[in-house]
Amino acid sequence: MPDQPPHPAVGQFGRDGMRRLDLSGVDATVNDETHAVLEHIGVPVQAAPYFTAAAATDGVTVGMFAGHHGLRVDESRARWVRLGTDGLAHLVVGPDSVVRAVFLDGIAPDMFVNADVSEFGLCLAVLDRRMSVIASSTDLAGGAAASRSAGTEHRQVR
Repeated sequence: MPDQPPHPAVGQFGRDGMRRLDLSGVDATVNDETHAVLEHIGVPVQAAPYFTAAAATDGVTVGMFAGHHGLRVDESRARWVRLGTDGLAHLVVGPDSVVRAVFLDGIAPDMFVNADVSEFGLCLAVLDRRMSVIASSTDLAGGAAASRSAGTEHRQVR
């Protein structure tokens, strides 16, 4: 992976704006491709207001994080990797590579977010790039056009 062109998320957020996860010595259930993306590319540190990466001091797996915060987690999800939060849900990736929003307090069922971590980073880069245009729009038409453009880009992912 290091010899490939930079991932679009790295282009948007910069190398220092990405949180790479070291899964060595952690009993996490992710496949080799997901492991490589998390280790070499990572996830954006922040794509406000949609995502904040897990802190370096957080437990890497959902089970470790839940244990540190007195939360309960179903054993089947305990070894999934916690990427961060959107402020309400925990964004995680499991053995099938799918990124999901999970609610450890059980207030809602898990929700599909993206097909894999690489796609997740790409979508956050699109959101981050388009949010400044939407936020700085001086009229409804400009903001709506930027929003539609972001939607089009998201549908083209993959």
